[in-house]
Amino acid sequence: MYTPFLVSTAQRGYNGIRVAPKKNYYSGGQTKVMISNVASHVGLNDLEPLLSQYHIQNCEKVSSRDPQTQTILVTFESNDQAQQAVNELNGREFEGLFLKAELRNTGGSGGGGMGGGSGDDKRGPRGGGRPRGPAGFPLGGGAGAGAGARQTDFPLRILVQSDMVGAIIGRQGSTIRQITQQSRARVDVHRKDNVGSLEKAITIYGNPENCTNACKRILEVMKQEATTNNKGEITLKVLAHNNLIGRIIGKAGNTIKRIMQETDTKITVSSINDINSFNLERIITVKGSIDNMSKAESMISSKLRQSYENDLQAMAVQGCNFLLARSKVSLLTKNDKCCTPLEA
Repeated sequence: MYTPFLVSTAQRGYNGIRVAPKKNYYSGGQTKVMISNVASHVGLNDLEPLLSQYHIQNCEKVSSRDPQTQTILVTFESNDQAQQAVNELNGREFEGLFLKAELRNTGGSGGGGMGGGSGDDKRGPRGGGRPRGPAGFPLGGGAGAGAGARQTDFPLRILVQSDMVGAIIGRQGSTIRQITQQSRARVDVHRKDNVGSLEKAITIYGNPENCTNACKRILEVMKQEATTNNKGEITLKVLAHNNLIGRIIGKAGNTIKRIMQETDTKITVSSINDINSFNLERIITVKGSIDNMSKAESMISSKLRQSYENDLQAMAVQGCNFLLARSKVSLLTKNDKCCTPLEA
């Protein structure tokens, strides 16, 4: 069960809600995690979507070495929770910066941030920037990534109307927390990006099934919100890198036609003229029932992921061939020098 995190300097719970006194769950080892390189505008309340999947005892701001960022000290109920948080949060993009999460010795002093990260980390126009792979796709561990976990991380990115964001997050983050707990996917709502824009990006991390489950739950929330406020039919908008769009469309449109036929949906792809050097993503719009849109998303994401992994493998082979060719050239050059006859 999720325990609201506390500000240690105040005898009150999250948003002023009273909570039971803290219990001592510490059983040896490290249960504190220092999270640094947090954007200066982020408040403790903003961290709830980030930390809601863990069992938190305490959350407080501490001094930071970098005056442009903040450092947060989080106390977890158990060693396993703290280690899981480090594995999942370290290097994760949040509000425009890449977080640095480190275990902290519980016997150490309470002050002083660990610095870390660069203020130069930027998001793309639609938000959700992370370290990028060869074709501009995110890399790094996904939800639950730890030692030995697969490093290729292909998230699902969707666009939603800005006036739907509040319903998706829910009161005090209750809805988004429920979605993440039920789907076991990590969901980032980039609500502060592109202030004034009509649409916001949402990035979902996890295995394919978990991403699809989270996306379907988001669609259900949007449907309920649209019905309540008479906003009409909802659509699913999937973001995909321009380099992969050809594989979704297929030769003479065969692939996209097959997906539409098998899922009973209507699918359109935004024009290539809509992309620019700052935004290489195109929008795949899916119309249909919730169940059918979810099926179409699963098929689209599977094709995108397969194409992406094929591209990675091809680039790896090219890299190996380049190194092999380079070593051969180096060896030939060395042999030529050894065989050069001495001048008389």
